[in-house]
Amino acid sequence: MITVLVTVENGTISEIEITSADGEDKAYLSMAEDIIPKIIEAQSADVDTVSGATFSSTGIRDTVSEALKQAEQ
Repeated sequence: MITVLVTVENGTISEIEITSADGEDKAYLSMAEDIIPKIIEAQSADVDTVSGATFSSTGIRDTVSEALKQAEQ
């Protein structure tokens, strides 16, 4: 389970921080973190996963997507 803190300023994703990643392999998680700048650049969680760290990057992507949905409400 991955938990993130997504900072949205003036309707723009400005920062994504992983606050916990219980059970995640540190090596895969480290590679998966490469998805964060892609999400910020695209201003969307609809980006490709990181090859070699598919499950971890999918976890980050899905958690960011959920956080953005909650922010819209």
